[in-house]
Order: sequence, then structure tokens, then C-alpha cells
Amino acid sequence: RELTFEEALKVLRPRLVDRGDEVLEAALEQYPEQAKRIVILLAEKITEDGFEGKITGEALLSFFEYLGMPVKLRTKILYYKKGEYKSITDLLK
Repeated sequence: RELTFEEALKVLRPRLVDRGDEVLEAALEQYPEQAKRIVILLAEKITEDGFEGKITGEALLSFFEYLGMPVKLRTKILYYKKGEYKSITDLLK
């Protein structure tokens, strides 16, 4: 029996570390159908093989890229001044 997407997410999410959740969300947004299928396949491998390790954001990003799905992440550049973090856009104002 194949897992549903919702079941697969419940299996996969606890394994994601170091921005893995962020990579997954970006992949689902940018490649909805393909990413859902990959989530199901990964979850099936985890449950079938008893995989107990963690999946980093970097590894997941590389995996999607290897499959021809370059995932773009939103990044912010912050600077620290007088005890607080500010964005570069604030600096340029």
C-alpha cells in the first residue's frame, strides 16, 4: 500500500534538520506535483528500510538539485549594530 501525501509528511518531517523543513516547503511551492511524489518515495524508504538518521536541509537541497529540480530559497542578509539585527535594506535607507 502506498502512503498518502499527508502520511508521508508525518514520517518525513521529524527527520528534517538544519533548514530541511524550509527546503521542503520551498520545493513543494516550486514543484508541487513532483515534490509530493518525492516526499512519498522518501517516506516509503524510511519506513521500509528502518532509516533512523536525520536529513539536513543541505542534503535535501542537493537531492532535489540532483533530480533536476533546483530549489530556490529566500535568504536574508542581516547585520548586527548596537545590540540588534537589522536587514541590509534598512542599512541602505
